[in-house]
Amino acid sequence: MPPERVTHVHIARHYVEHDGIIIDTHGADVIDPVWRLLQLTYETIGVKTTLLERDFNFPPTEMLLKELENIRHIQATCSTDDTSDKRTSLTNSGRNGDKSQFVST
Repeated sequence: MPPERVTHVHIARHYVEHDGIIIDTHGADVIDPVWRLLQLTYETIGVKTTLLERDFNFPPTEMLLKELENIRHIQATCSTDDTSDKRTSLTNSGRNGDKSQFVST
């Protein structure tokens, strides 16, 4: 995909099934290899609006804010100019399909 067509990225934790299948669960803290992949993505296509997804197993707000701060830090280290999109957001998909979203700039 051409980098200019990427409008945003999302980041989340996954679960590895016993047969090696990886399921995007949105239910746990982001792990180090995923953080490194996010940095590589920014280095390759530029900093984009980034969505931190968490749909269940919510930690305290302070921990979620720490993950958002980690995104901001990676964005800052990969930003080459002031035109990069450094918005971050956290979304929650509720049981009834309701979505709430926290957006930070």
